[in-house]
Amino acid sequence: GPLRPAVVIGLGWTGQRVLRRFRKLLAERYGSARRVPAVRTVYLDTDPEAIAAAAAPSGDLPPLPAEGVLAAPLN
Repeated sequence: GPLRPAVVIGLGWTGQRVLRRFRKLLAERYGSARRVPAVRTVYLDTDPEAIAAAAAPSGDLPPLPAEGVLAAPLN
């Protein structure tokens, strides 16, 4: 059937780990993220250190793409 666009949202530190694992599984199954354009990920966090950590590889998990990482600072 036709593919439906999907957005997977991760919140906080646990959300970051889940998104990294999800993107790794997608890459293992389908190859490059460009081969699955209907699936996008968005990571939101209030912690600036966690936002910076999202851009760095962590063990066997790849970094999250910069365009899908959003800071939500608390006022």
